[in-house]
Amino acid sequence: MRGVNKFMLGGLYFSWGIPVVVFMINPSYSPQTWPVWCATGMTLLIALVDHRFLALSIPFVAMFSPLATFGRVMDLLPSEILLAYCALFWLAVVLMGRGRIRLLPGAGYLIGLVFVTILSYILSFEHKALLPSLLNWGALITVFIVTRMTLRTAGLISVYFLSLLVVATYIAALVVSGFINGMQLVLMMEEAEADFLDRESVSYLFRASYFYANVFYVLGAAAIIAFVAIFSKKKAIYKYVSIGVLAAILSTLFVMFSKTALVALTLCLLIWNFLAFSTRTSTNESRPGRTTLLFGFMFVLLWIVILRIADTSDYYQLETDSLKLRMTVISSSFEVLLQYPERIIFGFGPDASIRVSNTVTEAARWSGVGTEGAIDSAYMTFLFEYGLMFIALFLLFGVHALVRLFRRIKQSPQLQPVFITLFLVLVFVYISAITQVIGTSKVAWVIVQIFALTGICLSRNTSELSHVRI
Repeated sequence: MRGVNKFMLGGLYFSWGIPVVVFMINPSYSPQTWPVWCATGMTLLIALVDHRFLALSIPFVAMFSPLATFGRVMDLLPSEILLAYCALFWLAVVLMGRGRIRLLPGAGYLIGLVFVTILSYILSFEHKALLPSLLNWGALITVFIVTRMTLRTAGLISVYFLSLLVVATYIAALVVSGFINGMQLVLMMEEAEADFLDRESVSYLFRASYFYANVFYVLGAAAIIAFVAIFSKKKAIYKYVSIGVLAAILSTLFVMFSKTALVALTLCLLIWNFLAFSTRTSTNESRPGRTTLLFGFMFVLLWIVILRIADTSDYYQLETDSLKLRMTVISSSFEVLLQYPERIIFGFGPDASIRVSNTVTEAARWSGVGTEGAIDSAYMTFLFEYGLMFIALFLLFGVHALVRLFRRIKQSPQLQPVFITLFLVLVFVYISAITQVIGTSKVAWVIVQIFALTGICLSRNTSELSHVRI
């Protein structure tokens, strides 16, 4: 399979850059929607010519559809229209007799997750309230299958990584632009009345936000991609661009004050050092010790700068109060499960903690001082909503993927950047899930794509994956 057309790839990136620039020029809680729909139309046309662009365009449409919130077509966002397009593509392939998907390593765990989700929904007895969540799972399955069907080589996986870097850069531009103009972008998706904060007063020093509260999963994955590219790319221009993107992402995570993402990235850096020294990877062919120690020193220096800046503002203090609240909510959720032991196996149903409002869910979200909006831990949320079997399958998939990726890193020198990137991104997701929710939102689309790419890498030998130049 040949590489994708660079002109069409540039067209995809350019078309989605327009709504970002338009928003930056005129920030508004009701932004112009025509640039988003034009970008969506361009995306669909490109995907019609080359179906591989379906998977490459999913992060763009998923992350920037909220810009069209007040300009829906038939009450549909661009992301929902693209999803319908993906479903039709899948149906067409099936009808042509080419829709058979070979089970790849780790697929059994993922199929088990879907099976447990369906059982959890059936046994929830809240079918009407949880139906949207079940439909969201249908979206996740569609995204997974389309990604698995279209991105089948290391070259295409590398193109996906590049696309994720572009998406993260655009996200950073929107977050920083909204932050500078005193906007809280998260309120746009909540359809709540929102005001511009006064820049002249101290109240302007607030934490930046995005349309999705857990967008740091995407930013963190892109930061890892940029970090690995700095040491794996040979051309200086690629290194400088990667450094610039990484700096933009880290700056965005700081103004969002995403402590979870920053801590997880720090741990990923330590793991990368272990990989560099234990496998003699292509990312550290020249003076591995000096390079890793230098970058480690730079990261520690960045943390010191963050701490110093945080100490100068009452709005940016590194306190453990939020962690204590999370631990209290986790304890409350666990106590509720003990009161209903029959729910420990299959939970209360998909997204029950946020979609069902009753004494049980409110007790599970009790923080000691009030009711929180969610159970701020993916693992505890999985246990409460899907049960113990779901958590076991989720963890088994992670262990299975990481062990086999580590073996591939040692066996395939040419493809080490791809394997190392996937390895670290998975580690980032599993660490961040300790204190942050994953959910079934658009951010989960990107995580599902990462899972799909992991299975592709684990299923093929070096010659098959390296058919396309990285």
